[in-house]
Amino acid sequence: MGVAAGGVAVARKERHRRAMTPQEIRDRLHARYAAITTPASPDAGAQSRSTITGA
Repeated sequence: MGVAAGGVAVARKERHRRAMTPQEIRDRLHARYAAITTPASPDAGAQSRSTITGA
C-alpha cells in the first residue's frame, strides 16, 4: 500500500470513529474484551493445563 492509499485508509477510519458516540465505543470495547476473555469451551483451560503438565 502506498503512502497516499494509507492516508486514505486512516482518514476513513477516523471519520468512522468520530461518527460513533462514546457509549457506542464503550459497548464495542466491552464486546471485544468479552470475546477474548471468554474460553471457547468450559473445560478449555483444564485441557491446556493437562497438556502442559503432562497429566
